[in-house]
Amino acid sequence: MRIRSTLLLVAAAVAHAGDAAPAAPPELKAQIDAYLKPLVEMGVFSGAVLVARDGRVVEAAYGKADFEAGTPNELSTRFKLMSVSKSITAVAVMRLVQAGKLELEDPVGKHLRAWPEAWRDVTVHQLLDHTSGIRNLEQEWAAAARESGERGLRVWEQLAPKLAGRPLDMAAGSRKAYSNFNYVVLGLILEAVAGRPYAAVLHTEVLGPAGMERTGIDDGERRQGLSVGYFRGKEGAPASSVQDMSMILGAGGFYSTVGDLYRLDRALRADALLRAETRKRMLTSTRAGGGYACGWIVSQVQGRTCVHHSGGANGYVADLLRFPDDDACVVVLSNFAFAPAGRISQDLAGLLFGNGAKPARKVARATLDGWAGIYRPVDEAGRVMLIRRSGDVLLCFDARKGVERCGGDLLLPVADDVFALPWGGEDLSFTAAADGRPARVRCGPTEMERAEPPLDAWRAAAGAYAVDPDGPTQIVEKDGRVNLLMKESWPPEQEILPLTESLGLALYTEEFGTLFHLERDDRGRVLGFQRQRNDGKDVQGVRKGD
Repeated sequence: MRIRSTLLLVAAAVAHAGDAAPAAPPELKAQIDAYLKPLVEMGVFSGAVLVARDGRVVEAAYGKADFEAGTPNELSTRFKLMSVSKSITAVAVMRLVQAGKLELEDPVGKHLRAWPEAWRDVTVHQLLDHTSGIRNLEQEWAAAARESGERGLRVWEQLAPKLAGRPLDMAAGSRKAYSNFNYVVLGLILEAVAGRPYAAVLHTEVLGPAGMERTGIDDGERRQGLSVGYFRGKEGAPASSVQDMSMILGAGGFYSTVGDLYRLDRALRADALLRAETRKRMLTSTRAGGGYACGWIVSQVQGRTCVHHSGGANGYVADLLRFPDDDACVVVLSNFAFAPAGRISQDLAGLLFGNGAKPARKVARATLDGWAGIYRPVDEAGRVMLIRRSGDVLLCFDARKGVERCGGDLLLPVADDVFALPWGGEDLSFTAAADGRPARVRCGPTEMERAEPPLDAWRAAAGAYAVDPDGPTQIVEKDGRVNLLMKESWPPEQEILPLTESLGLALYTEEFGTLFHLERDDRGRVLGFQRQRNDGKDVQGVRKGD
């Protein structure tokens, strides 16, 4: 593990009148390293972080930017921002509002040609707050962009006629429904109003004035200084991901550095980008927005007012926290899609404000294997918790009623038998029976008992199945595991983890799967199965005669 870090003392862009800026605590750098080092060693964090208060900055880089090439992450390494891009897009929109070229309450149709008549009441402000009522059309937009090879307004010209009869999912302005498509449309408005391509507008309105020289728009190419994004592969090994995010532009298309995001914080703290009245307007949430205000979430973090946004997909996660009343900022950028960036950023804020943080610790794999298994609530039917080891950590799959797609939550060990959830809250703790074997797990008021995996019931499901549209499908037992084999689907081989005699989890990746339901007759013989594909479509399989 290589750790590169530096402590910079930077003059504050905005100082408190008459106040001497306090010195950065000398132990803060050591505390941050002590907190992050175990996460790097466990293979759950690789990236760069920055914490700052009153102009004093501590920043550090960890892990690899490219594991195949052995390139370490540096403070100058770029990371894809995913949805943190929305905050930058929102600032650009507010710049045009401030310049009088755009009004928040403008109907979108005032600026975009061929805007659907059913969407005529949608305003620019509602797009910014995710209260537009428009269905998230991200997939249709991306498909049109891929097919045409175009970006921005040229894609809209091709897609708009197909949307002419689409109704709103809900009345415009009625409630919040987070949607990448809202910010795709905002990027189109920026192009239309400014009369220039999106990238040029962003450089003129935000990146240039803020001095964000290492920030740009992704095009899917591997380039010098840009980290490679990774998913969690088998046994926790990093599996690389390459994807062009320029298709969704302002919704998630940027890459940047921790230093550039701090420059954005500095520029927004002064008047370099937005005047005080414009900043206030940007951060004032509507009732329907529920705390989401023009590209920023406004909430309490570490007992302080925080303006923030996170993002994650395709091998990257990011979190940007700004504390306007404290002249403080926290940035976490990672090229591990499974890194608990939200937990890390909040804990780093705890260290910054002197509240402390609970560090993770590496636990022996044999100990982790001992806690892995199936657990069922003592007083709740229809729920099963599967805990399995992945490399040096545990993943928790919580199967509940009404849930079909199931992701594994990373459990961060803080003791041999106590684990912290990635989003905070109650810790999860294990207890053993008198013979030392794992017996129960507790998380808050919920207590669950260990159950034996029903392997025999699933071995009996082995055989051939007819599935439309996935083609010939088989359930086979292989090396003591039950696998699903499909020629016409991705991935073509998936492990099925038995949960009950009729419920299993079919894994697409090490940390994500969908629930798999066996259908049996009165005598317990397997007739077929039901499951959901990765694209959300239901699939049925009918067992062929033996």
